[in-house]
Amino acid sequence: EYQASAFPLRVMVFVDGSWLYYSFHGRRPNCPVQQRYGDGWAFSNSVAFDRLPYLISQHIHQQLLRRYGTRRFVEITRT
Repeated sequence: EYQASAFPLRVMVFVDGSWLYYSFHGRRPNCPVQQRYGDGWAFSNSVAFDRLPYLISQHIHQQLLRRYGTRRFVEITRT
């Protein structure tokens, strides 16, 4: 698959540590994650953080292609 531009789209991703902590350990009563996966979901599931850059880049690439017909590589930088 060829890209239309020689320049990749660069995206910086920042995961808020406090949000992440409270997402796992301080869920609110009507939490949609808990409703979907049940009580104790954080103990039986895990987040593949090493896959996030790939998943984000693929999603943005597909959106660019669908909305603008542009084929560009998406480079993710984690901060």
